[in-house]
Amino acid sequence: MIEREFGDPEEVGKSIGRSKGRVRTILKARGRRWGVRLAVAGVVLFSLRWAVAEVFYIPSTSLAPILPQGSRCLVYKLATHYQPGDVVVYRDGTHQFVGSVVTVDPVAGTLRVHRNTGPEVTVPLGDVTGRVVLNTR
Repeated sequence: MIEREFGDPEEVGKSIGRSKGRVRTILKARGRRWGVRLAVAGVVLFSLRWAVAEVFYIPSTSLAPILPQGSRCLVYKLATHYQPGDVVVYRDGTHQFVGSVVTVDPVAGTLRVHRNTGPEVTVPLGDVTGRVVLNTR
């Protein structure tokens, strides 16, 4: 029925493309594809940042000279085993702090963490955000 009224569908599509302009038609198709690609990339990056690794900014000298003030560090959030000397990010209430692991107590599930700005703190493993794996000294 459509062929009787309008002709060959392929020819009709080509004539519509010519009337709208080939460049516009191509850009529109590519724009849709790029939009979908960007959305997928955004979801993947957000998921990685939320679950695997995140960049933290060091605003103070709490762990200088290991992490100087103003540096950025990459924190691996899937770390489960810590050793003395590891640099970790942990939560204390609503704030996050950076500290160096002094001792690990696997039985109690705690870490003793040292910072330059205060005494050693005992941190439960559930409050540890992750281990610093890269910094921009």
